[in-house]
Amino acid sequence: MKRILTACLILTLVMLVQAQYNEDFAKEVFYIALLANCKADKVLANDCGPASKFVVSDFGMEVLHAWKNEEGINGLTTVIVKKEKAKTIYVGLSGTKHMAQLVADIVTPDAVDYTLHSEAKGAQVMKYFNDKYTKNFRVNLIDHIKEVQKEYPNFDIIFTGHSLGAGMATLALADYSLLGLGKDRNVYGYTFGQPRVANYKLFDAFLPKVQGFYRVVHENDIVAHVPPCIVDSDFNCKKEGLLPRFYPYHPPEEIWYNEDWTNYSTCDIDLGEDPKCSDKGMNDSLRDHVEYFNVADIGIFIGGDY
Repeated sequence: MKRILTACLILTLVMLVQAQYNEDFAKEVFYIALLANCKADKVLANDCGPASKFVVSDFGMEVLHAWKNEEGINGLTTVIVKKEKAKTIYVGLSGTKHMAQLVADIVTPDAVDYTLHSEAKGAQVMKYFNDKYTKNFRVNLIDHIKEVQKEYPNFDIIFTGHSLGAGMATLALADYSLLGLGKDRNVYGYTFGQPRVANYKLFDAFLPKVQGFYRVVHENDIVAHVPPCIVDSDFNCKKEGLLPRFYPYHPPEEIWYNEDWTNYSTCDIDLGEDPKCSDKGMNDSLRDHVEYFNVADIGIFIGGDY
């Protein structure tokens, strides 16, 4: 009986942690995002430096899948990790190894209509991210997730990533949710340093199907503000306007941290672009983008492979 009560207490705590933002839980998810930046063969061998130690040894997780999505210098990776005790599956998608190049590629909005799911009416997505997801990530991702869900039917699922990986995680979560794959489980998104990937209509289509979405931003992180939004007369980001153009917009809920990670603001739960949070900053720091939760050198953290 005591074991049953203990198990029930653990599950209750996990549900409470995931249902609202919790810093300790967010850090745990962040290490999955970091692990996804390692090479797939090293992930499978638990050879990604402190990232593997935290995920496998300290958190008691098991890597189920890791594979390379793209050839060449970037070598983008996806990982699927299981935490048996918490009945949770984590899907981590890697970011680019060249942050400055990412900013250069997406600073000018170039959008396409979102065509993966017709129910997302009026949704538009940055072409850069749409091409990355559909050509490099989606091919194996959905099949792997379906396979894992058959084996672990009662597990929650969390999508995560940092930088480009955050954008990919958002599109993967949208795709997964609109496919109806999350009907019998709790589904969450945790992203870190996420660029603007779409207009608000995409988020309106899939966010009602998930139990929580948290977009963590570090102080003046420049990548979290590219491409630039369209502003109104008060310099607040607009969801839409009279002109037939693309209006890049963030999903809620933003969690905005100060420079030294000693404090954070939980921003408007319904407003993706809360003018009281990171939108009011200078938003010009690449350093703030590459340092999250005081991990200042991702390369060292994943064993020098970055």
